[in-house]
Amino acid sequence: MSDYNTELFRLRRWYRLLIELLDVHFGSGYVIRAGFDTNLFYLKICVIIEKILEQPDFKNFPKEWKPFDHLLDLDEEYPEGDWELGQRKICTSFFSYVEKEFLRNGEQFGTITDDETNMFNNMFKFIIDYKQEKDQDDKNFLKNIENMKSKSNLTEYSIDIPIDKFDGRMNVFISHKFIEQDQLLALKLRTALRKNNIEGYLAESKKEYELLIGDKIREAIDKSDYVVGIITESSQTSSSVNQELGYALGTKKPIVIMIEKDVQHGVLTHGRETEEFSRENFDNHCRNVINYILEKGERVKPNSLSQILREKIYPQLYDKMMAIHTNPDKFNIIISNPWKELPPSYRLNVEDDVKNIFKHFSIQLEHWNEVLSSVNHSITLNQSALGEIIREPFAKVSLVKPDGHIILDERSSQEPRYWIEYFKFIIFDESIISGTSLYEKMLNYAKEKGSTEPSWLIRWNAERPQLFDEIYKILPDLRKQLRVNFTDDIFGNEKQAIGTLIEQITKLLEEKLK
Repeated sequence: MSDYNTELFRLRRWYRLLIELLDVHFGSGYVIRAGFDTNLFYLKICVIIEKILEQPDFKNFPKEWKPFDHLLDLDEEYPEGDWELGQRKICTSFFSYVEKEFLRNGEQFGTITDDETNMFNNMFKFIIDYKQEKDQDDKNFLKNIENMKSKSNLTEYSIDIPIDKFDGRMNVFISHKFIEQDQLLALKLRTALRKNNIEGYLAESKKEYELLIGDKIREAIDKSDYVVGIITESSQTSSSVNQELGYALGTKKPIVIMIEKDVQHGVLTHGRETEEFSRENFDNHCRNVINYILEKGERVKPNSLSQILREKIYPQLYDKMMAIHTNPDKFNIIISNPWKELPPSYRLNVEDDVKNIFKHFSIQLEHWNEVLSSVNHSITLNQSALGEIIREPFAKVSLVKPDGHIILDERSSQEPRYWIEYFKFIIFDESIISGTSLYEKMLNYAKEKGSTEPSWLIRWNAERPQLFDEIYKILPDLRKQLRVNFTDDIFGNEKQAIGTLIEQITKLLEEKLK
């Protein structure tokens, strides 16, 4: 095995751990803490990845891979915003590139030092413990909220913004920083909009940003005809304003920028038509913005909720579920959840049968990913011992070279550990009852992957059919060596359950789109 393949294996391993850490840190629960331990582990992982990518063999890899310099400087208004609305996509894109490279190079496992293995195990344990701590933080947080509600008769937070109903011919979302001087500008704009029978949406309080931005703010943007961003010296670095405008851009929402005089343009405003204003004549500039909106008119809206579902929501879900369903490696990788990737406002509007099956899918997927993570972790720890067990049946049919490599053909050979991924696929499959059924499973899996392995399997079956009987005999030894903390049938049961749900959801969405 070359040094490149070893380093590629390390890169894949550590980068996946990086994503898992950030998913727990930003994407799990209500409470986000700028903890020094979390930041330290994040920086350690980044240093390892940086050293790998500095090597000449990785010079053509994407340069954009590191989502944050550190995790201590969180935005008070929307700490998870950067991760949810941008940086996670960078990470998943980079990891997909690494995965493809790993597959192209034969999915070869590297030899990891004991020190690195111990470090990896410690970090893996930290992530598990961290998630449990966050779960407890969430319980305490929600309990405190309920206690606050029970001790107060107030239905709204105390705030100067009037909370009233207004039905206009159009809706405009007003993005602003939640400080008094910017809030006054937003109120002036809303008053001017309402005089023209246009509703201007404002968050009623900072609490709305802190607690409900994931649902209420995005839903308000989705329902708006236009988004107006008020950019001042204070708000140009506001994460909430940038995230709102970024989200609007991502949903192709028309954006109007009102930028204060002498304030520098940022990435989101550069190259766009803007209305430059001063606070002294802000009312006049509101009139210019309103005239622009009236001239352009309201967006063309779908005629009904069913049309929205058919044209916008269900196609997104269907495409992502089909990508999972048709992926031959779907049971070997951590599967993403298309339901959680859907904007909250979309999730609120789907039909009950779709909502219910995805809720079931989310629960089952979490179970499956936990099981798969345990298996992957155990395989990483035991790859050398597993390779020795795998070598035995090949040795019995004279398919092992003096150096211990498995003979593929006259010109090539591989280390036994290369086949660990194949054995992970079949090791807990209770439908395998003989060497013949094992051969059929391995062959089907190889054909689905579109790799060159089928030719080797077919030749082995023709020339040394007893090989697969010998492989079948070692399955109990592989299970024992893995020492996973669940019974042998859990892997197969969880795999079957999630596979069935993937198929059911795909068929249901097909029906919805007819």
